[in-house]
Amino acid sequence: MVTFWGIFSDRFGRKLVFIIAFIIQGITLAVYPFVPNFWILLIIRILLSFGLSGANAIMTSALGDYIDRER
Repeated sequence: MVTFWGIFSDRFGRKLVFIIAFIIQGITLAVYPFVPNFWILLIIRILLSFGLSGANAIMTSALGDYIDRER
């Protein structure tokens, strides 16, 4: 998943990809209380992990640009 987010951020920019990752997280977390059964919860949980991996990948690369390498 991280490879997908990396390619996507190189093509469209980090800010857009970061916003999309947070939208995915927000929608999946908003749907959590209304899940009728386990299997739909599992699918929503997979979508949530997809959004979390995107935010993690983009934030790690963004922090790498701002942290001094000599430290």
